Amino acid sequence: MSDCEVKRTVGEVSKVLGISVRTLHYWESRGLITPSGRTWADYRIYSEQDVRRLEQIMIYRAAGMPLEKIPAALSGNPITHLQEQLHELIQKKEEINKTIELVERLLENAMSEEKLSITEIAQIIGQANLDEYQKEAEGKWGQTKEWIRSQETISKMSREEWGKLASQMDEFNQRLALAKNRGVPAGSDEANILAEEHLQILSTFFPATYKQQVLIARGYVADPRFHSYYEKVTPGLAKWLQEIINSNAQIHGVDSRELEWS
Repeated sequence: MSDCEVKRTVGEVSKVLGISVRTLHYWESRGLITPSGRTWADYRIYSEQDVRRLEQIMIYRAAGMPLEKIPAALSGNPITHLQEQLHELIQKKEEINKTIELVERLLENAMSEEKLSITEIAQIIGQANLDEYQKEAEGKWGQTKEWIRSQETISKMSREEWGKLASQMDEFNQRLALAKNRGVPAGSDEANILAEEHLQILSTFFPATYKQQVLIARGYVADPRFHSYYEKVTPGLAKWLQEIINSNAQIHGVDSRELEWS
C-alpha cells in the first residue's frame, strides 16, 4: 500500500459504505475480504482497492448471490457467475409465483366458506321472502350486467356489512314515514333528497340509474309483497315513495310514464 494512498479504518469504511462493522468482520471471517494493513495498535486498515472489493461484494449480495459463491465471482469471470445467479433467481421467481397462486386459491376458498347464504342474509335484513325474490329477479334479469354486478357485490358482503345496511334501511324507512305523514309533497326539495338517498341505497349493489329506480319503484306498489313491506312501516308509504321517486326522476329527464323494462 503506497503512503499517498487513502487508508480507512473499519469505522470509516462502515460509514462510507453504509454497512455495519459487524458485517465487515463477518465477511472477513468468511474469507471475502482481508484488510490490506494494520496500524501500530493492530487496528484494521482498508485500502482503496479493499473498498472497491467491498463494493463489489455488496453488489453481488444485493443480487442475492450466496456468500460462499462470491469469492469465485470476484476472482473469476463475473459473467459466468452472474448468469448462474440469474438462472437461480428465475427458478425462485417461478416457485414464488406458484406459492402466490396457491395462497390466493386458499384465500379464495376460505372467503367462499365465509359467504353468507340467502337465508342468513334474509334473517339479517328482515326479508323472509328474499330467496323467492332472488329467484324471480334472476329469471327476469339474470343475463344483465346489473344483475351480474349485484351478485358479485352480494357475494363479497360480510355479516357486518349486511347488518349496517339493514340499520341504514330501517332508519331511512322511518324518515320516509315521518315525511309522508307530515304531508311532504312529491317534487319538493325534501322529497327529492329522500329520493336521491333511495337511489344511493340501490347503488349499493350496482350503479343504479333514475330509469332503473323508477322501474323498481313500480314493484313497490304492484307487487303485494313489497307493498305489504312498506305498508307495515306506515299506510300509504309504498305509493308515496313511488311518487317522490317519479317526481325526482322527472327533474333529471326521465318520464316515468314512458318507461318499460328492456
